[in-house]
Parts: sequence; structure tokens; C-alpha cells
Amino acid sequence: MAKVTDGSREEDGKTKKEEAPVPEEKASEQEKTEQEQHEPVVAEASSGNQEQAGEQSVPGEEEKQEEAQAAEAVEGDSGPEEPSPEERVEQLIQENEELQDKFVRLMADFDNYRKRASKEKADVVQFGNEGLLKDILPIIDNIERLLTYSYGEGTWKSFQEGIELLLTETGKTLSKYGVEPIEALGKEFDPNLHQAMQRSETDEVDANTVVEVYQKGYTYRGRLLRPSLVVVSVSPQEKEETAQEEVAQDPVDPPEESVGESEDEEPPIN
Repeated sequence: MAKVTDGSREEDGKTKKEEAPVPEEKASEQEKTEQEQHEPVVAEASSGNQEQAGEQSVPGEEEKQEEAQAAEAVEGDSGPEEPSPEERVEQLIQENEELQDKFVRLMADFDNYRKRASKEKADVVQFGNEGLLKDILPIIDNIERLLTYSYGEGTWKSFQEGIELLLTETGKTLSKYGVEPIEALGKEFDPNLHQAMQRSETDEVDANTVVEVYQKGYTYRGRLLRPSLVVVSVSPQEKEETAQEEVAQDPVDPPEESVGESEDEEPPIN
């Protein structure tokens, strides 16, 4: 029994030694180590909470970012910043000066154009027939030569040939400037080109035909310059009918009643 008690005493002594109090320094070191071991866990937990909170706050931040981007886009579309009132006034003054300068130049150009056009118009009116007159001068020269030759040793036949040549040359000159003769002889009477001076009764040609030309007519560039004075044919029967119509339209006036002289004279006094 004593041995057992001794062994138990020894064991109790060991436990007592193990349960002996630890010094304060060692206790503080142990607390620090325990706190350090717990701090990462708390940090990890707090970081996890922050991440969760961040994940929860993501939708609001995205909306804010979208609004900011939309505002930037609107500012970009609006263009550059508007100038200040002073700059705008200076810009308007400069534009006004440029417009006034352009207006003055335009008015000067228009005035020069008006003067030039007026001078050209006056020249056309004054010298418009210069080309025609130059072409007529050779005809006059030929007439003078013909007269000189006819007064000398020329004959009547040569004089006639010279006149025909002058007439042909004159016709070519007039045709050059658009003057054309009206061919009326043997044509049907056209009141737009012909002027009837007389009617001729004949059966040789159809009625209303030009049988004689008193004076030749001309056109200038398709416009009537002078009508042809012509004689128009009519059939004998038509002539009689027209004469009867003229008589019917102009009846003979009845003779005037003679006024008695007794009405004008005073009655005799007895």
C-alpha cells in the first residue's frame, strides 16, 4: 500500500508541477500569438463581407457609370463650347465688314457691266448696218462702171447685160442678210403674202391664181417685209356673180323729190 501511495504521490506531484502558475510574460506572449492567429480569420471575414457588400452595391455603381457616360456623350455631341458674348460680337462685326466689302465690290462690278452693256447696245443701234452697207458698196461701184461704159463706146445690149449682172449681185447680197423674194406669178393667191390690185377674167388658168405681178414682195428671215402687188384671175361666171352681189349690197337710191318753187316764193300781192 505504501508503494502505491508513493507512486500516486509522485503522480500528484507531477500534476501539481504541470499545473504550476505560468509567469506573466509567458502569458502575454501566448495571448499575442492567439490574437495573431484570430486576426487573419477576422480580416478574411471582414474582406468577405466587403466583397459581398461590393457585389451588392455593383448595380448602383453601374447606373452611375452609365449616367456619366451618357452625360459625356451629350457634351461631345453639343460640340465646342459657345464663345463668350464679347467674342460673338467681334465675330459678327468681322462678318459684317466682309459682307459690306463684298456688297461694294458687287455693286461696282454691276455698274461697270451696266455701262458696258449700254455702250454695246448703242454701238449695235448705231453701227448695226455696217456689214450690209459694206456689201452694198460693190454694187454701187458696178453701177458707176456700167454708166461710164454705156456713156462711152457701150451698146444697149451690153448695158442690159450689165443691169442683169447688178440685179443678180444685189439679190445675192440681200439673200445673205435673210431677205428673200416672194415668188407669186402662177401661184395661188395668198392674202398673207399677196395684195390683190386687180381681178382678171380668164379661162386659161384656175380661179384665184396670180396672173400678173405689179411689184415683187420680200420676206425678212421668214417675216413679211413687203407683200406682192398682184392681179388675180377669176372665171367669167364668178365675175358675174360677184357683180350681182355688189349691186345687191349697194341698192340704187331713189331720186330725190323736187321741192316746188311756189313753196319758197311768196304769194303775189293783188
